Amino acid sequence: MGAIAIFAGVLASYASIWHNPICFREAWVNSRTRLALEHELAAYLKALPQNSTLLMYLGDHVGALQDAGIPLRRVINEGNHRVWKQPADPEGLWERALANPERYADFVIAFEGDPVSMQVSKTKIASLTVIHVSGQPQATIYRAEHQR
Repeated sequence: MGAIAIFAGVLASYASIWHNPICFREAWVNSRTRLALEHELAAYLKALPQNSTLLMYLGDHVGALQDAGIPLRRVINEGNHRVWKQPADPEGLWERALANPERYADFVIAFEGDPVSMQVSKTKIASLTVIHVSGQPQATIYRAEHQR
C-alpha cells in the first residue's frame, strides 16, 4: 500500500510540470534573444563578399552562419585547433589566425567575452559594425583586410 502511495505522489509531481517543464521555459526565453542576435548578424554576413574568409568563435552563435548560408569551410574557428596538440597548438590555424587575424581572414566576427574578442582587442583592425541585442553579448564585425 505504501509503494502505491509513493508511486502516486511521484506521478502527480511529474504530471504537474509535464505540460510546461521549467527547463523548456528557460530555454525558450533564452533562445529568443540568441536567435534575434543571430538573425541580425546573418543579415550583415550575407552582404560580405562570397569568397571572403571569416574568423569567428562558433561555440555560441553558429546559427548566424547557417542563416546567412555561409559554409564552415570559409570560417576559421576553434575547430581548426588540432586537439592532439595539448594544451596549445601554436602552429594550428586557429591560434595563428587569432594572433594575426589580418594575415588569415578578411573579416573577424567577435562576441563580447569570446576568444576572438579577447585577441582582436590587441590588434588595430577597424570595426565595421557593432550589433546590440538585449540579453546577448555585443557582436562586432571587423574588416581584417587579409593579404591574399
